[in-house]
Amino acid sequence: MDFAPTTAQDIAEACAALRALGPFPEPIARGLAANDPDQMRAAAMHRVGAGRFEGLRELVERFRWKREFAVWARVQSARLY
Repeated sequence: MDFAPTTAQDIAEACAALRALGPFPEPIARGLAANDPDQMRAAAMHRVGAGRFEGLRELVERFRWKREFAVWARVQSARLY
């Protein structure tokens, strides 16, 4: 199985999609505005923890086969199902 590297565009698109699902606590919102991958993960986990799953399945599945995010995406995917 070959995992693709994550591009800056992948992160930017995911952060934009998450911003549209907001609101988020200020530190996460700032990180999403800066396209910070750590805050992208934090935003997704924040929504899962709050029981707000809409829009997350597509985002998580997008990162399932990315080298840097595969384990995180699989764990989040399991939490969503």
